[in-house]
Amino acid sequence: MNGKGRVTLSPNHSMNAKGGGATISDSFGNLLFYTDGVSVWSRDHKRMVNGDGLNGNPATTQTVIIVPRPLHRYKYYIFTTSSRKDNTQNALSYSEVDMSLQGGLGEVISKNTLLLKNVSEKVAATFHGNNQDFWLLTHTWNSNTFLAYKVDSAGINTSGVETQIGSVYSGAISTGRGSFRLNTFFDANPVVVTLPDIGIFEMLRFDNVKGTFNSWANLSSMADRAAYAEFSTFTRFYTVSTKGDEIFEFDANGNDEHRTKASSRTIATGTGFGDLRLAADGYIYVASTTNANWLHTINYDLSFDQPTYYSKPGIFKANALSLGATNNLAGLPNTINNYAASWWGYGISRIACFGEPTTYRGFFPNSIDSMQWDFDDPASGASNFSKEISPTHVFKTPGKLFNISATFYARGTVEKGSLLYDARYVFSLGADTALCESPKQQLILNPGLSSGVKSFKWQDGSTGPSFTVTKPGIYWLETTSQVGNCTFRDSIKVTAYPTPVVNLGNDTTMCTGKTLLLAARNPGAQYQWQDGSTNPVFEVSEPGIYHVSVTNNFGCTSADTIKVYYLTPPTINLGNDTTICEGTEILLDATLPGVTYKWQDGSTGSTLKVSKAGTYWVEGSIDVCSARDYITIRTRQGCLDNVFVPNIITPNADGLNDVFEVLDADKNNQWQIEIYNRFGRSVFKASNYQNNWDASGLSEGVYYYMLKDTANRILKGYVEVIR
Repeated sequence: MNGKGRVTLSPNHSMNAKGGGATISDSFGNLLFYTDGVSVWSRDHKRMVNGDGLNGNPATTQTVIIVPRPLHRYKYYIFTTSSRKDNTQNALSYSEVDMSLQGGLGEVISKNTLLLKNVSEKVAATFHGNNQDFWLLTHTWNSNTFLAYKVDSAGINTSGVETQIGSVYSGAISTGRGSFRLNTFFDANPVVVTLPDIGIFEMLRFDNVKGTFNSWANLSSMADRAAYAEFSTFTRFYTVSTKGDEIFEFDANGNDEHRTKASSRTIATGTGFGDLRLAADGYIYVASTTNANWLHTINYDLSFDQPTYYSKPGIFKANALSLGATNNLAGLPNTINNYAASWWGYGISRIACFGEPTTYRGFFPNSIDSMQWDFDDPASGASNFSKEISPTHVFKTPGKLFNISATFYARGTVEKGSLLYDARYVFSLGADTALCESPKQQLILNPGLSSGVKSFKWQDGSTGPSFTVTKPGIYWLETTSQVGNCTFRDSIKVTAYPTPVVNLGNDTTMCTGKTLLLAARNPGAQYQWQDGSTNPVFEVSEPGIYHVSVTNNFGCTSADTIKVYYLTPPTINLGNDTTICEGTEILLDATLPGVTYKWQDGSTGSTLKVSKAGTYWVEGSIDVCSARDYITIRTRQGCLDNVFVPNIITPNADGLNDVFEVLDADKNNQWQIEIYNRFGRSVFKASNYQNNWDASGLSEGVYYYMLKDTANRILKGYVEVIR
């Protein structure tokens, strides 16, 4: 591969590995050397000095891997495992290469140093959490023990970190098929291990700071779907079936066994699918045993902004890369996970959340002379730039998608690249503020987040992108990012402004000719009365509804309304003359504010119950003025007990006797009704009458009704409509 992430071929290579080998390049993809686990060849495709007799086995899928020695530009380790199929001791050994020797073609300076006996045939490697060192990973046989060996500038720490978790690797093995793959782009570091010949398919997490494994998920019920495996650059991985006839896609997010199983979907069918490997161009390449001169590819959407990323399956393309005259079998080169995933640019981030240190590293650190970083973060001052190969930066500008650029200097060559850091989930709810107490003001808290956010959580547990504040208090929002699962919280304190005090008093009654002064005084306020006037006081001289709105210097508004009556006969109103059933009562109501009463019988209440026919009057008095009104009550026979039906209505919108109202003491009783005009034509009908017929659209005159209740009692009669 070259430095721009394009896959290129080495047609003159000398390796013929059935199960796969390992290669290593410099920061620009220039080949340094390669090995099948037994022999080592330089970039000129000739056997390296002392480059034979390594303890690997070319028929094994992951028999060998190459790991740079940190901070030693020309030093590399070759780790090999022998094959169980050959009944060897399954030893994990390492050899060391110095590329400064033999004119830059390299030399194997030590060979087959024993590190561990009785291991499985699988080795993998990944970056340490410090972004400089490495972990060499393997699994012992006849146990459930993972081992992680730290590789740093001092060499190999032979005291490996042990984790006992998951399946026991044991039993007879006929081939070296299987995969041990990781994804270290994100803190979760998912791991997939497949051993199809003993039915093992499991997923874990790797802590690349401690070197331990955790969160085991058993996927062995789908072991037929897992001969080889590889991660994409997101938490998505692909497997090849044990028959090599299907390729599956899985979601590894959350490391949940049931979720991962449910996510399984087929993206390709065919014959002879072999090993999978992520390359620097962002494609996963697929080996083919039936068409050995070609490699297939899997591609996928790399956009950070795609909220439905996993809903789009990987794109499989058959025979995507021609190998020319070169043949390939089931294997592909074993590589350090995410070592050259150049779609991130020419650096890789250990995902950290906003406000925390984020560490970057240059790819292939052993071959870089120097670097220049620009973090696209001017608010960080001088820290916006760095010349370190593995710098650490704390971003200072919230709500931004940073376009980080890196310039690499290596062996007289200059290359530039870029990568992204997403802080768009970081926001501000604004400065503390205040709301008017009354009437209730609203404040909409909307941070305007549309990209980079996976979830919202407000102080009350709601999950919308905005929140409406209606009262004082402390409000906060917590967001979680789509990438990195980062959380950020901001809060705002909302207090209350004072509102004007406005009280025009209770509704009142005045004598004709009197005036009433309404006052709404508030210092520094503005006023708006019902007639548009703007004085703090208003003089009333006639009946009506009076309203004032007062706005103070905080912009808060209060209002009040008062009804003013003048004592005249239309004001004292007992309603229209009416008829009631014999033995029933009607309540005459003359209630007005501040008025004293005298009825024809000498009583002094504001209401009077009447049960007999006759003419009744009431006189209302206030101060030295009074007014009187009369009403005639008639009675009639033939009414049902506790049911009254009027024989006249006056639908003139005065609030009195406007509708044809059936008065029934039994509130649960339902009435059917039909009303006819004088020609016998039906003008209104209802199966459950709601006392709402007001002769709308009909002329004055006499109408006839028929009523029937749930007990099948029937009332017939007439009602006169007078407007």
